[in-house]
Amino acid sequence: MRVEEEVEQKVQHVLRGISETLEKFMQEEKITLSDIRGIIIQLEPSFKLLSRKWTLTLLYTLLIAGSSSFNSLHRITGINKRSLSIRLRELEKNGLVKREAGGARVNYKLTDTGRDTALLMIPLIYYISRRMPQPVT
Repeated sequence: MRVEEEVEQKVQHVLRGISETLEKFMQEEKITLSDIRGIIIQLEPSFKLLSRKWTLTLLYTLLIAGSSSFNSLHRITGINKRSLSIRLRELEKNGLVKREAGGARVNYKLTDTGRDTALLMIPLIYYISRRMPQPVT
């Protein structure tokens, strides 16, 4: 089986599971507009963090590369150094990236939460990339 077919099967499995859980929850609970608003307010910080420019690029790059220096991340991603520094500090502050200083060299790597976040994003990114009529520029 090709990798793409296996990934597609797993994505479809995840979608079915989430859909079934959501439908079951919606049938058992009376959800009000106020409830929805409360959920959105709770999730807003996560929405903001994940939607910031370069966040997903950095999470995915560190997932694949493992540990990486600032300059390597700059070369791999093409992110300007100021933006890269800001985004890495933000990801570190939010517990997704760990900064490791070893002598003159500083490396960045994903925390367990960062790794799980990057892994959870793969199905979403895969799904969207396979169904978009044309790439967004």
